[in-house]
Amino acid sequence: MCHYPNVFLVTSIKFANDKYTREYKNILFNKNVNTMKKLSILAFIVIFITGSMTKATAQDATATKKILHSGQVLKVKNTNALPTMTEQQRVMNKAASTSSGPYWSVAQSYFNSQYSNFSFTDLSEIDYYTEVTIDGDKATFSNIVDNSLYYGWPGCNPVTGVYDAEKQTITIKTPEITDERPREDYTELGEMTYYGSQIYVVLLAGDFSTVPDKNGNYGLYMEDELVFDVSDDGTTLTPRTGYGAFAMYVDNTFTSQAGYMTFYKTSSICKMTNEPNLAASPETFDLTNETIFTDSKFTRSFKLKNMGLANAKYTIQTSTDEIEVLSTNEITAGTVQTLYMTLTVKNEGPFEGTVTFTDQNGKSTTMTVKANRKTAYDYSSVIKNGDIKITHYDESTSAAEITSDITGFPVIVTTNTGDGTLSGVNVNINVPEGQVATFSWKGWGYGQYPNKALITMDDQLINDDWVIGDYETEHNLSDKIILTSGTYDIMFGYYTKMDWYTSGTTDTPLRAYYYDFDLRLYSENENNVDVYSNEVKFDTAYYDKQAKTDTIKVKLYNISKTPLTITGVETDGPFSAVKDDVEIAPYTTGYANITFTREGVGDYEGNIVLKTNNGDVNIHCTAATEKIIYDYSVIVDKGDFSFDTSMEYPWLLDGNKAYSPTAYMKVNSNVIDSWIEASFIVPEGNTGTLTWNGRNSSIPWWDFMGEKIFEDGTIIYADGVEITRFADTVSAGSDQLEEPLTFSAGQHNIRFLYRKIASQPEGEDRYMLYNLALNLTPTSNIGSIDGEKAIKSVEYYTISGERLAAPTKGINIIKNTYEDGTSCVKKVVLK
Repeated sequence: MCHYPNVFLVTSIKFANDKYTREYKNILFNKNVNTMKKLSILAFIVIFITGSMTKATAQDATATKKILHSGQVLKVKNTNALPTMTEQQRVMNKAASTSSGPYWSVAQSYFNSQYSNFSFTDLSEIDYYTEVTIDGDKATFSNIVDNSLYYGWPGCNPVTGVYDAEKQTITIKTPEITDERPREDYTELGEMTYYGSQIYVVLLAGDFSTVPDKNGNYGLYMEDELVFDVSDDGTTLTPRTGYGAFAMYVDNTFTSQAGYMTFYKTSSICKMTNEPNLAASPETFDLTNETIFTDSKFTRSFKLKNMGLANAKYTIQTSTDEIEVLSTNEITAGTVQTLYMTLTVKNEGPFEGTVTFTDQNGKSTTMTVKANRKTAYDYSSVIKNGDIKITHYDESTSAAEITSDITGFPVIVTTNTGDGTLSGVNVNINVPEGQVATFSWKGWGYGQYPNKALITMDDQLINDDWVIGDYETEHNLSDKIILTSGTYDIMFGYYTKMDWYTSGTTDTPLRAYYYDFDLRLYSENENNVDVYSNEVKFDTAYYDKQAKTDTIKVKLYNISKTPLTITGVETDGPFSAVKDDVEIAPYTTGYANITFTREGVGDYEGNIVLKTNNGDVNIHCTAATEKIIYDYSVIVDKGDFSFDTSMEYPWLLDGNKAYSPTAYMKVNSNVIDSWIEASFIVPEGNTGTLTWNGRNSSIPWWDFMGEKIFEDGTIIYADGVEITRFADTVSAGSDQLEEPLTFSAGQHNIRFLYRKIASQPEGEDRYMLYNLALNLTPTSNIGSIDGEKAIKSVEYYTISGERLAAPTKGINIIKNTYEDGTSCVKKVVLK
C-alpha cells in the first residue's frame, strides 16, 4: 500500500521563486506569502559530475575521478503530526500465492526517516512487503525496494535474477551507473514524472565508503551484481552488499543522473508464515543515554510487527509496574503498529525490565528495556520570588536543563532535537483562598516556522503571539499574568515540529530559555494596581526640524474587585501620558499610552505618575535622539518638510532622490521594513494637496485563486492610514492615485515604507522618491470659489462610499458640486 506524504525535492538548500512554487506553498500552509519559503524546496536538482568507481580504485581516486556519492539525493520530507497512541502501517499489500510466496523485508536505510536525508550512522528501519517467485533457475522479485515515499511511483517493476540451487544464491544484474550507459542496460524498477521531469528508476548495488570526502559526502563503490544468500530452508534472503533505487533522467541533455531515491546498508527478507508472527522493534529498547528522572513519566514509541499472514490477538506482560504499554491488543496480518511505552522509575541508578507479547497461539516475543535513572533536576535557582514548584514536564521527549553558560546566571533551557519533539518544565503555583497574585517570568526563544515556544495553562496558549515565525528569529517570551485563588500548572517549553537545526537548514539551535519566575500575592480585600514594568525606554530616533511624538503602550494590571480608571497624570520633561477614558475590569489587564515628544537632539529621562482609583503607578522613562542622518530636503520641490527615517535602515540619497537601502539584503526575519517619513503643516484656512514622483521596482503582484498577493514593494501611509501599495517595476508617484491626496489644517505626515518578504527579490528591489511637493489652496466651503467655480454643495463619504454628515478623522471622500452643475471628488485626510 502506497503512502503519499508531502514530497520535497532537494539536493542543496535553494529556494524556488516562481509563481507555481508560491501557489503550492499557499495551498499547503495557508499562511502569508512567504510563510514557507524554506519548505517550498520543490524543483531544484543540483547537477553533479558523476560516474562510476570500483573498490580497487576508490582510495586512490583523483579529483577528476567520477563517483556516485551520498549528496545526490531525491529527498523526501515526511509529515510531522503529533503521534496518536496507536498508529498502524500496512506492509502486506496482498496475500499472494506463488511458488515461494510473500516475504517481509526489514531494511536498514541510510536515508533517515526523521529528516529524510542521508545519514551514515543513524540508520532507519524500513518495513515493506516483497514477493519472491522461484521457477527453476529464475527468481523474480516484486517490490524489491520500498517505493511508498514517492508519490507517482505506483510500484516496482518485477526484476529477475538467476537462482543457483547448489550455491544457494540469487544474482541480479546491477550495472554501474554512468552518463554513457544506455537505459536498456540497467535493471529498471519503473518510470514516473517528478516535478515536471520524466525519470526512470534503476536498481543499484554496492557499499558506501566509511570515510567522507572534504564535502562530507560518502562515495559509493558500485557492484555489477546484487547477490542474495538463500537459507537452507529457503525462508530467508540476505544481501551481500547494500542496494537501493537510483533515479535517471529520461531526457539526459545535461546529465543522466537525478539522485538516490533510497539505499539500504543491509536487509533481511523473510518468508511470511501462515500463523501470526509477532516481533518488537527494537528488541532491546536502550534508553541509557536519555535523561530519565525518578518518579517522572518518560514515554517513547516502538514498533510491534505481525510478520505473519494471520491476524493476532495478544496479551502484554511487563516485568515491573514501572513499565506501561498502551495497546489495542490486536494486530492485523502484515502490519506494523506504533505503540507507546511509559517508564515511571522509582529509584536512582541502572534499570532493566522486559515487555512480553504473547499471541493467541501462545507464541511470545520479548523486548528488553534499559535505562539510567537520575534524581530530578533542581530548578529552584530560576525562582525569583514566591512559593513556586518547578518540575520536569512528563510529556517531554527530553528534559529541560539549567545552565549559566549563556547569561552568567541560571536559566532553564529546552534540549529537544528531532522532528515532533518537546522539552519543558511544569510550574506549579497555589494562590491561597482570599488572595490574588501576579505571576511573571522572563525568557526568550529561537525558532522558525512551524516550531514554537509553548507556554500553556489548561492546554491553552497563554499568548498566541509566541508562535514562531517563518524565518530563524529570536522572540521575547517574557510576560506577567494575574491569577485568582486556585492551583495552577503552567507548562514552559518548546515544541519542535521540524528540526531545521539538526537537518542543517539553520545555524541556531531551536531553543527556549526561561528564568526569574516571580509570584506576588495580594489580598482580595485590597485595591491594588500594578504595571508590567516601571521602566520604559523609547527606541533611539532621529530629529530633524519639527517636533514629533512617539507612543509606547504600557500594560496595567487591575488587582482589585472594582474597575480601574486613570484619574490623572503627573509628568516632567518631554514625557507624558494620554489620559484616555480607559476602564480596566477587575483582575484583568489594559493599556495606557506613554508619549515622548522629540524636540531636539540628546538624551532624555523623566518620570510619569499615573493616578488611578486603586493607587499610583510610577514609571521612569528614558529616550535618545540623534540628528537626522541625511539632508533629505533635496527631494523637496515645494513646501516645508521635516523628515524622519528608519534607524536600522535609513534611506539613502542619489542626487535629488531618496531610495530604500535594503536592495537584495538577506531576509533573516519575517520582513525587512525600511521607511522615510515627511511631516508638514497645513495652515488654518487652507487645504494641502501632496504630490510626488516615485518609482517602485520589485517582485510583481501575483494572482492566487483570484486574489492579488503582495510580497515585496512599497506601502504608503498618510497619518498612519494606508493609502496604497505598489509592486512590480512601475511609476509610483501621486499621479497613480485615484484621487488627489489632500489634507486639512494641522500637522500631518506621509510615510513611504519599502517591505521585503521574498527570499529571492526581483528588479532593483527598492523605491525611489523625489519631487515631493505641498500645494496649499484656501479651504473649500459652500459659496467659496474653487479654482474659477463657485461651490453649491459639499458631500462627505467614507472611503468605502458610506455617506457622512460631516468629515471624520482619517480618510474622507469630499464631493464638491458647483453652480454650473459639474462636480469634483477629492480624498482628504483629517487628523
